[in-house]
Amino acid sequence: MNLSFKLCAEEQMNLYPEVAWDRFTERHDGMTVYGWVGREDAYKDFMVIIIELVGSSFFIRFLTSSARYSEEFSRRAGGTRHISCKRVEGVFNVRTICSQLTPQNLSPSAP
Repeated sequence: MNLSFKLCAEEQMNLYPEVAWDRFTERHDGMTVYGWVGREDAYKDFMVIIIELVGSSFFIRFLTSSARYSEEFSRRAGGTRHISCKRVEGVFNVRTICSQLTPQNLSPSAP
């Protein structure tokens, strides 16, 4: 692993102590890091940091599904504009996580 990418990734990940970092991918000109943000319900939100080397500088972006932290994460990253994450169900004709959570799937098993 390139030491510059490693140090940049650690610096970026440490901006978000709410995130439990999980996995990463490497490319010759970049790195993507994936993590999870805990919630009060049984779900987790995702956080992704994308680091790309452009010339001799790092270009850093992030994505999150966290409604709770999205604006705060944007502020920490130095962002000037916040874009809210939207749900796909009802918009796209695809399988969604919510379609897997029907009431019968959530009820306890009968003895």
